[in-house]
Amino acid sequence: MAQLTPQDAMPANIPTTCPVCEKALERGYLTVRGTKLGFFFFGFSYQHCWFKPQGREKEVVLGSQAKRHGVRCTGCGFVGMMGPEFS
Repeated sequence: MAQLTPQDAMPANIPTTCPVCEKALERGYLTVRGTKLGFFFFGFSYQHCWFKPQGREKEVVLGSQAKRHGVRCTGCGFVGMMGPEFS
């Protein structure tokens, strides 16, 4: 996993318009984290963000506590992520 900061690794080709509703996208990063309440009840566990393509097996798209650059539309809720994982 690359040791990059969000500013260093921000790809120049990140879209600025939502592909669903054509409103402006906000840039940021995505991460998977547990909560204090979850830790209290379940202890420390690795959590991943999974993607399940139709007709294929599920795959990890974001590992536990890693980050990836992404965009979010406040209009329709579309979320996209791209680039390598960083911490």
